[in-house]
Amino acid sequence: MKNKAFGTIKANQFLLLISLLLLASCNKEDQSFNEFRTTLNGTFMEPGGECNRNIFNSDTVFVIHSNAMSSHSEMFYFYNIPEVKTVTTFYDQDIDFSLVAVTDQLPGTKTYRPVTGTLVIHPPSNNTIEGTFSMVVANTDTTMNDTVFIDKGYFKLSFSTFWLR
Repeated sequence: MKNKAFGTIKANQFLLLISLLLLASCNKEDQSFNEFRTTLNGTFMEPGGECNRNIFNSDTVFVIHSNAMSSHSEMFYFYNIPEVKTVTTFYDQDIDFSLVAVTDQLPGTKTYRPVTGTLVIHPPSNNTIEGTFSMVVANTDTTMNDTVFIDKGYFKLSFSTFWLR
């Protein structure tokens, strides 16, 4: 009787070992990120975002934009962010950024561009790009003193890669 019980324990241990090996061998599903948050004139926003990596000949650039939110009509766009190998800080003159705000006045949108600010980019890893930003942007559609303060900006976004001709 003792040998039969011992054999059952061995069989159970063997099945447990096989189950653990199968579980460990399963590929983890790639994690996807769409974090995009900032404050706009002191109001916190967390619309989420999207990113594409575009490769054209030997140039690789990222394009990042926030998602549209029903409660906010602002869209944030970063264009032509180069692929970096180390944490890199870009300053206002090197940041290709626009904030587009939908308004109820003609022409229906206002576009803002950086006056001062920084964008800090981390090297991409596992199809994810991460960075922080803060800046003062001015309305380029008018000569009026129309500025917006963007602070505590952060994004961590999964990206798709596109080869362009």
